[in-house]
Amino acid sequence: MKKLLTIGIIALAAFAISCEGFEAPGTESPVAQQNGGILISVSNDNTNARGLSFPLAQAGADFFEVIFVTSDDDIYRTSWSDGGSARLNIPPGTYNNGMGNGHAYIFAGHGSSRTLLALGTLDGDSQVIGPSTTSVRFVLRALETDIYNATTPTLTFTAGAQSTPRVPVTIESGGREREVQALMINNTGTPSASFNYGIRNATDPLLTQLRGAIKISKAGTIQALSAMVAGTDILGQLGDGTIALTGVGTAGAILPHPLVITINYDTTNGPTDGPMKVFFEVPVYLYDNGTAEEGKPAEEWLFRGGPSNTLVDLGTTSQGGAFLIGIGNAFAGTSGGIRIDFGF
Repeated sequence: MKKLLTIGIIALAAFAISCEGFEAPGTESPVAQQNGGILISVSNDNTNARGLSFPLAQAGADFFEVIFVTSDDDIYRTSWSDGGSARLNIPPGTYNNGMGNGHAYIFAGHGSSRTLLALGTLDGDSQVIGPSTTSVRFVLRALETDIYNATTPTLTFTAGAQSTPRVPVTIESGGREREVQALMINNTGTPSASFNYGIRNATDPLLTQLRGAIKISKAGTIQALSAMVAGTDILGQLGDGTIALTGVGTAGAILPHPLVITINYDTTNGPTDGPMKVFFEVPVYLYDNGTAEEGKPAEEWLFRGGPSNTLVDLGTTSQGGAFLIGIGNAFAGTSGGIRIDFGF
């Protein structure tokens, strides 16, 4: 006999920069019942990492998708917006994601852009659904990036770096100046450069398990756009070179970690010295996009650097997902602090 549960959201607000109105990081939402609803809580450490971070996931998640897959591989799935609720019949069983048992996962993200911000599974007290079960609780893990971290950045060179691999750059945004870093790429001697783009705490046992629920929906895309150094005519360009994501073209495969980004130069019409900004996105789905026995079709989400993905990640309070590269002598002729004119 299937068990009818009402799925609802408690203590999650609409998309916003600030985290006002939320519990302190590391605490759980108040224990409460709403029509026997599923209670969702976030458990993670705080950080200033951007464009993806714990505060952004906590304040910015306003769309949710859950999936239950029985031990017989029957799918029960629904999705809803913050403030709404959904009802879903779920067969009794053990949903601990173990061999021979059922699976249960949740995605949380920015609804209008479908940016994936967090993922999770049932907590230990909710993994067995019985005839008398009226509510279960999911625990979320935020997907966090920290590309400017001084010791363990989540964006790193694997080839093609200059002797000084990072330089500080000032960008004006919203009337405020922010210092970020540009990753400096050789323009001589090597035909390519590559990077690893990852998430923080990737070896956390729960997060390692949960990453297997992020499946590729279709091939990812990546772009590099020219930027100009303020007060100069220096404009970075790839010429006939290419930039690509590796290993994200197979639908149904688990999203690899870290993502590998490769720039290949063209020796005839190679890159032009100067700065560029890079941003990517990979369409993904939650665990299994097969037809559900009951509920809704699978949603398509985007794994990317931030909700405002084409804007540069400016650190704390930023929703941007792009990062800067500097090709060759990218900032020649500048004096004092290096400034970038984007206009976007």
